[in-house]
Formats: sequence, C-alpha cells, structure tokens
Amino acid sequence: MRQITRRRALRALGTAGIATLAGCTGGSDSDDTAGLVVDVAPGGELRFAPAEATVAPGTTVRWEWQSGGHTVTVASQPDGANWEGTGTTTHDEGYTVEHTFKTTGTYDYYCDPHRSADMVGTLNVGESSGAGDDTATSGGGDDSY
Repeated sequence: MRQITRRRALRALGTAGIATLAGCTGGSDSDDTAGLVVDVAPGGELRFAPAEATVAPGTTVRWEWQSGGHTVTVASQPDGANWEGTGTTTHDEGYTVEHTFKTTGTYDYYCDPHRSADMVGTLNVGESSGAGDDTATSGGGDDSY
C-alpha cells in the first residue's frame, strides 16, 4: 500500500516536486530506499515518466514497468560510473530495477525495442545549486544518444 500512495503523491506533485519528496521519505532506517520512481511505459505509452530528472548523488532511482516488452538500456554515463541498467533483455509489467547513483554527471538511457520511437530518458546526478531550486526537471536536455 505504501508504494501506491507514494506513487500517487509523486504524480500529484509532478516532476518538480519529486526530489523534495524524495528527501522526506523517512530516516536512514527506512526500508523504502527509492528516492525517485520512473514509470516505464505508463498506460502502455512508449515513454519514461519522467523522461528527464535531476537527483542528488546517493539517490536511489527505481524503474517500474507499467507494461511489458521494455528495457532500460544504458546509452552513456560519466567516467567511473557503474550503472548497468537492464541491458537489452525485455521485462514484463510489474518488474522493477533500482540503482543508487553516486557518480555525478549525465546518464542517458533508452528502451532497446522502442529507441526509434524516442523512448529515451536522461538522469542528471548533481548537487542542487541552492535553496528553493527544483532538483527534478522534465523536458529539454541533450538528445545526443
């Protein structure tokens, strides 16, 4: 139940409030380690939601499949990073994968079967530039993958 409530809260806040909520998920003893949830093909649409986000280093991001036949394939990542995504193996609805991002920089990824349909995502890992700044964003970005 907690996951559904959390997801509804994230959707209600939109991408601008995700990181703010992510920092308020409980103390270090919490078993819910995801700081950002990315929906894979919500409503069967060929997209990631959000398609672009910015998080602080040390944030755990969880991708949740909303329909089957998709991947989270790494296109590029900063030097020294160790994110593997899911490779090119497709997964079904209900599948989840998560990773804690510690290396700052830009991580580009895509769905292997739907890359030509522009099912791509970008995760920026970096520090917020100051109080009041949104640390989760959508739109724009570098489409160089």
